[in-house]
Amino acid sequence: MHEHPDFFRKFTGLFRTSGGKIFYGWWVLALSASISAVGTGILYHSFTVFFLPLKRDLGVSSAAISLLYGAARLEGGIEGPVVGYLIDRFGPRKLILIGASLCGVGLILLATVQSFWTFFLIYVFVVSLGSNAGFFHPISTAVNKWFIRHRGLGFSVISSSGSVGGMIMAPLLSFIILNYGWRMGAVFAGCLVLAISIPAAIPIRRDPESMGLHPDGKPLVKTTAETGAPSESILQDVHFTVREAMRTYQFWLLTAGLSLRLLVTVALNTHFVPLLVWKGMGEAASAYLVSLFAFLSLPLSIG
Repeated sequence: MHEHPDFFRKFTGLFRTSGGKIFYGWWVLALSASISAVGTGILYHSFTVFFLPLKRDLGVSSAAISLLYGAARLEGGIEGPVVGYLIDRFGPRKLILIGASLCGVGLILLATVQSFWTFFLIYVFVVSLGSNAGFFHPISTAVNKWFIRHRGLGFSVISSSGSVGGMIMAPLLSFIILNYGWRMGAVFAGCLVLAISIPAAIPIRRDPESMGLHPDGKPLVKTTAETGAPSESILQDVHFTVREAMRTYQFWLLTAGLSLRLLVTVALNTHFVPLLVWKGMGEAASAYLVSLFAFLSLPLSIG
């Protein structure tokens, strides 16, 4: 009978600072999740619904469209360290504003192209450049700075929001593309990126210290092994410089593991609809299967 109020107090206490106010980091997480949903939902999960319409309209082969997306991913790999430096220098908010603006405007510009190589240049050097600079890297940095104890929960929310974005965006963009053309789909996607990402990025702050707060809203206090009572010292997050991290084998194991995982998932996501159509499924039905695929990935995103 009395356990429910205690549970409710503990649950609501998760979201509040030691002073009783709602911790601003949760607002940062919610805003970051909305940016991730639109960015990941469109550019990661839903590119595959553009594949066949682009191939037909631009008169190119499947290999050319695959080259386009592969070049964008290669550009992202090269750009990553530079983006990381700029985030450390200027903070995540500025990178989201610049990156999302580039991505949204680039998607709108795609609707005007008449040749594959013009499409290639805009997609790789405007859309992809903007998405790599404005979505995953600064969002991850924001979560990393605002949370220590609840960092795993924060990253789970970000990952899940991308899956939710894919569930919604794949069938929605497929409907627009099949009824109004891929150019209208690109304009819609670009406008959605601008309409959601820009307003959501403005309230994001660099770190809790800039607002006089601690990560998670409360100091992390060590406890003594003998009594379980708080000790005098505050538990601090562990930071590595780039050189220190690169000297550890764990860094290279993580890098290799993530690279191998992305090699498979990116290839599958890019060719998902073309493969299903090749096997006899319609493009609209294939897009709903993309949505289902994103839905089924949700449990793996929650940790």
